[in-house]
Amino acid sequence: MVGELPEGWANASGPDLFRFIRGVTYAKGDVAEALQDGTIGILRANNIQDGHLNMEDLVYVPERCVSEEQRLQVGDIVVATSSGSLTVVGKAARVEEPLPGVSFGAFCCVLRPHDLALSDWICKFTQTRGYRRFIESKAAGININNLRASHLESISLAIPPLREVQRTCSLLGQYRARQANARAALEAIPPLLNRFRQSVLAAAFRGDLTADWRAKNPDVEPASELLKRIRVERRRRWEDAELQKMRAKGKVPGDDRWKAKYVEPQGVDAESLPELPEGWVWATVGEVSEVEGGIQKQPSRRTGRDSFPFLRVANVFWGRLDLEEVHQIELFDGELERLRLHEGDLLVVEGNGSPTEIGRMAIWDGRVENCVHQNHLIRVRALGGLSPHFLSHFWSSPVGRQRVAREAQTTTGLYNLSKGKVSKLPVPVAPTAEQDALLAHLAPLLEFSRSMEGLSSSSPSRLTTLHQSLLAKAFRGELVPQDPDDESASVLLERIRQEREAAGGDEKSRRGRKAKQS
Repeated sequence: MVGELPEGWANASGPDLFRFIRGVTYAKGDVAEALQDGTIGILRANNIQDGHLNMEDLVYVPERCVSEEQRLQVGDIVVATSSGSLTVVGKAARVEEPLPGVSFGAFCCVLRPHDLALSDWICKFTQTRGYRRFIESKAAGININNLRASHLESISLAIPPLREVQRTCSLLGQYRARQANARAALEAIPPLLNRFRQSVLAAAFRGDLTADWRAKNPDVEPASELLKRIRVERRRRWEDAELQKMRAKGKVPGDDRWKAKYVEPQGVDAESLPELPEGWVWATVGEVSEVEGGIQKQPSRRTGRDSFPFLRVANVFWGRLDLEEVHQIELFDGELERLRLHEGDLLVVEGNGSPTEIGRMAIWDGRVENCVHQNHLIRVRALGGLSPHFLSHFWSSPVGRQRVAREAQTTTGLYNLSKGKVSKLPVPVAPTAEQDALLAHLAPLLEFSRSMEGLSSSSPSRLTTLHQSLLAKAFRGELVPQDPDDESASVLLERIRQEREAAGGDEKSRRGRKAKQS
């Protein structure tokens, strides 16, 4: 502790407070994966988790490998002493209850307090930022980070009067329990928010959110008329594209017979689909949008003079884009014009091993100019009066996700989409005005969900900051009031010293008697 100590406090070094005990060494051939007669469980660094000992995934070694002092006792503080990660070295947890038949491995040590009453105080010190800075300054290595006995014994720690130790540790324990409850409550929020979003989206595409709007607007043009206009636009765009291809090859059609090559998109079989609100119709993605694959990365597309931004699967998440790292790719003649992303395009992930991730999709927002996409992303460009946001929300709804997962599943158990599969997916089409009304209803509900999710994701770090603040106050003597009637820490430390010396003298006498007898 830096600065003047509170009244009644005293500084102590590691050897004044605890004994350093090395971990158990054993041969690889001694290890058993399950408890057997004559074996003892061994804790390792991975068993120290968030200040607690996790008793899962122990290894077991013969009892002959373990000395009596290496058997864990209540109040022992288990510390990780060796790891490739500096964040692992120095992790510590206290033995809170008897653990018969358990010890600790060579990449750990135990700090065994000379006085059990100081065990909790010492352990709480290992949770402070000051302790972490100390560990990082001592243990940092090139490949492996190691803590030695001399490092831990060089710890200098401020000790309050014993009664103040007890008051402080009790209050910190209460705060820690509240924080644990808060963390558990925060962990429950994301699943609740997901259920809330799914419930809202399900209601939206049952027509519940716009039921009053429909009642007040009975004369709105039905979606069937919108679908007709979209089909006309789709054909016109196909004809324009075909004419450009022919002219690029120097061919000018003499008549309209080439137009007969146009293939009308496949309609949807609505019998197996949910009933839609009045005025809505089912269609396929291929009927109401242009579906386009992306560019396959290959050696011939080395980045050079004609390189352009290139979106990958790693850039697309559910409902959002991560453009922190956008790669470049070489494009050939005409590819940029054909494949350039337009604002409002939907980007769909083609394949994934998880049914919850297959088909994840986000709307391109135009943040990067002249951007294209890889072949593992499928571009869906909505036509006519179909809002890409309307289509996106349906894609994320329970019915939409079920249909995507069903279409994507393969006989091998993997999940994969293609242009053809995406084109056949059913989507609802609502009247243009009702699409706008539905999106207006959805916006505040989904924004509430996003804001709550952001709050829940940032709160755990705030709890950690609060815990560190409380610890800092505790080790400055500011968390609980001092009592001038408390016995000073110097008296406690002197008593510990005298007891150690007496115990040491008894041990020497016993060794001397054994030597004479032999």
